[in-house]
Amino acid sequence: QVIINKIKGGVNMVRTCNSNELEILINSTENGGVCVLPKKEYFLTETVIIKDKENIVIDGNGAEILTRYYNNKDHSFSTDAFIIDGCKNITLKNMKINADKPTNIAATVEDFNIQEHSLIIKIDDCFKINGDEELIAFDSVDEKENFSWQTHHYNIDPDESHLTVIGDEIFCFKSFIGAKKEYLGNNRFKVYLYHDCIFNPFVGQRICIRHSLYGPVQISVKNSDDTLIKDITMNRVPAFAISVFTRCNSVTIDGLNICQEEGSNSLMSCNLDGIHIAGATGKVTVKNSYFKNLGDDIFNIHSTAGTITEIIDSNKIKCNYCKKKPDGALPIRWCEKGDLIRAYNPETLEMTATFKVVSFENEILTFEDSKGDFELGFMLQNAAMAPDC
Repeated sequence: QVIINKIKGGVNMVRTCNSNELEILINSTENGGVCVLPKKEYFLTETVIIKDKENIVIDGNGAEILTRYYNNKDHSFSTDAFIIDGCKNITLKNMKINADKPTNIAATVEDFNIQEHSLIIKIDDCFKINGDEELIAFDSVDEKENFSWQTHHYNIDPDESHLTVIGDEIFCFKSFIGAKKEYLGNNRFKVYLYHDCIFNPFVGQRICIRHSLYGPVQISVKNSDDTLIKDITMNRVPAFAISVFTRCNSVTIDGLNICQEEGSNSLMSCNLDGIHIAGATGKVTVKNSYFKNLGDDIFNIHSTAGTITEIIDSNKIKCNYCKKKPDGALPIRWCEKGDLIRAYNPETLEMTATFKVVSFENEILTFEDSKGDFELGFMLQNAAMAPDC
């Protein structure tokens, strides 16, 4: 595949897709081996899947991975860098991973209308605007470009049936779309924000605008044990930098650096989380890392809560994802035989019961050794998903 990626100085800059080359290079490495990448730029239009490997080291050797990023479409059109799936003792190290274009832009408020909750904004000239860009989140900054939150807006999708899936694992309880806008030409937009946002604009106010939120993940780790991610730099991240999903046992992140490049005009290095861990077991270690100007959590570690949506009998219940009940599916490996489940009253957060998993299939949880009481609507936590940190 050859991608006409951008135009610079009137000349087409041609990039060749390296996804297949990179995936073959890594997955042809025998278990126990070392894969040293040739030091060059790799342009990905498809995610590289590292699947069912054991005891291998992938040394980027200073290579730069560029992922295709659409700033004018749904996030699913964009490309994530790596998925590590079903692996054991994998090391991914020594590389830069970035979107191939800015993931957020900077603008100045030229006018506003309090009654219609609208802004006229001028995008900085260093950002090349076509007028079809998605403008999803707006956050104001002060004169030192620290976030001031005087104007703060996430454009929530009004269709609640739309579901954002992160890394095929996490189901977002809300989806986000571009704000209603009119392109006025010459890098100017008129933007309409919904009335529940924080809206205290003034002429000259500086605004950071994100093209994407939930969805993209540069490195996903799933169903894998003893993973080491080391000496990785990211400067342009569309959403999450690293996500570790349900049933990954023990992960170490050493030397992760997320910050803007020197001279960058973007106000955020990463539109959402730096490290997002949901459902790991064993031990999580993060060290020697640096984070600057992220749009959400620097380091977020949690389990995934369930909700009791049906009591079938004395040792069998139906449970679903707590933020999308009753139709949100929990991860397939949310619990396994022998795991301890804790039940909580959703009003008081009091733990009311524990029981041991016999099986979990098609949203039906069968259990034994029940102690205490629970009711329809009570919340569930898998105690296995509480790693040492």
